[in-house]
Amino acid sequence: MTSEQAGAFAPHSGETIPQFSPNFTVFQLSPETLCLYSEDRKFLLHGQVFCALAALIAEGGQSFDKLVKALEQAYPREHILEALQRLIVRRYIVAKPGSLSGLAAAYWASLGLAPDAAEKNLQDCRVQIQAFDVQGEQELAGALGALAFTWSSAPRS
Repeated sequence: MTSEQAGAFAPHSGETIPQFSPNFTVFQLSPETLCLYSEDRKFLLHGQVFCALAALIAEGGQSFDKLVKALEQAYPREHILEALQRLIVRRYIVAKPGSLSGLAAAYWASLGLAPDAAEKNLQDCRVQIQAFDVQGEQELAGALGALAFTWSSAPRS
């Protein structure tokens, strides 16, 4: 990896646990072809190292360091790191979010925002709901809550 690539990899090193971006469904089409499929796009990744990484990531719970260690017997370390780098840069994999639900994480990921970044940003965002002679205030509040917004009802006058 170049120094630029290493810098991009650094935030996801160590004990961070990766997952496929929640807006993708992942299929292994052959021993050397992986398909990442979303509502409006699909991407094909070619190479056994991508398929091996996908299998381990799908199992869940393994940090980036553990993924590399698990595959070092079968693939050169630089190939594993390069594959991980490509997956990160293209946002095919992200750090596993803290408390966002699967649907909320998929929504933010589909907009190009990492779910953990969205969750962090939303902690500082407050929404106030004020209904004017209409029904649905609680339903809207529930939908906003599912997307990790913090909300309150406006005082009634």
